Amino acid sequence: TLFIPNCFTPNGDNINDAMGFVGTDLDEDFFEFTVFNRWGYPVFHTTDPSEHWQGESDDGEYYVPNGIYMWSAKIRSKSTGEKKELTGSITMAR
Repeated sequence: TLFIPNCFTPNGDNINDAMGFVGTDLDEDFFEFTVFNRWGYPVFHTTDPSEHWQGESDDGEYYVPNGIYMWSAKIRSKSTGEKKELTGSITMAR
């Protein structure tokens, strides 16, 4: 099973403050997650499934504006070895 949210609110209230994948069968050795802004520029990238996006830019200098961001992920099942490439969008509202 895999849960991928479609909205989050990184405003410091400790409720929905980060966007990440929650699953019971994610292979930590084969994971890649990237978030893109509206121009296709990556604003967040990780290969660690426990690292979640909190709305910061890739350089960590500032937070991105409210809006809709596209994401892509490459994942693999630990139990079956099945690989998947997923895409979607996430709404970020402070």
